[in-house]
Amino acid sequence: MFSPDVGEPRGHSLIANLMPILVIGIGTSVIAGWTLDNAVLKSLFVGLTAMNPMTAIAFILSGLALWFVRNRQRILLAQLFSLMVVIIAVLVFGEIVFGWGIGIDGLLFADKLQAE
Repeated sequence: MFSPDVGEPRGHSLIANLMPILVIGIGTSVIAGWTLDNAVLKSLFVGLTAMNPMTAIAFILSGLALWFVRNRQRILLAQLFSLMVVIIAVLVFGEIVFGWGIGIDGLLFADKLQAE
């Protein structure tokens, strides 16, 4: 998977560098939207449903994983951030499918989420 002998095509390198920044930027924008109570930042587009803050955190963690996976020496960090995303996903899935009362979606901005 990480063969140093195989070169990347030029386009892939650009995409690999930009995607983590885009994903982290989206997550950060949504968190800023919840913090500032700005509907446009919460949903990224006027009229759409606001993104859940925990989903935005998962975006940020995913972006960090994408950023660190580009460097072989930082692969453990990439795996750690990926594991955090999987844990969030499993907990949310458990809440929805099995009715677990963990309340992970309400950990951030609970009062604002109830008002929405």
